[in-house]
Amino acid sequence: MPSRLSLYINKLGFSDGFKLYRCVKSGKADAVKISFLQPPVYLRNTYSDRTMFEQIFLNKEYEVPINFSPATIIDLGANVGYASIYFANRFPDAKIFAVEPEENNHQVAVKNTAPYKNITLVKGAVWHKPELINVVDNGFGEAGFMIESGEG
Repeated sequence: MPSRLSLYINKLGFSDGFKLYRCVKSGKADAVKISFLQPPVYLRNTYSDRTMFEQIFLNKEYEVPINFSPATIIDLGANVGYASIYFANRFPDAKIFAVEPEENNHQVAVKNTAPYKNITLVKGAVWHKPELINVVDNGFGEAGFMIESGEG
């Protein structure tokens, strides 16, 4: 199994790969400047941030072929905004609505999405009826928060 450093360098080139590796290895939340993303991207020292960043930007799991340019994209459960950033770069004319209910995720998403004028970040969630909801941590990490009815 290749080391994380060699993985990053193979996927991003030496400069960007080394910067990402240093940011991840530092063990602290920090911004990293990657050449294909104009503003820096903030990563926390969490498994979920690293994994989502790798899935979206290194493994290109969202790079599915479509034969149109969407006018509107809705990112429900936006977490720290990586998917919204990806779509903002891929579809610069699309209006993107990123919705994230959890406070810490939302704070990082604010930093990550602020430079993108086509992303509107909303602190909230989508629910099947108008009522108060609760954000629940079932122990799955920063990418696994759930919402449930706030009544009862």
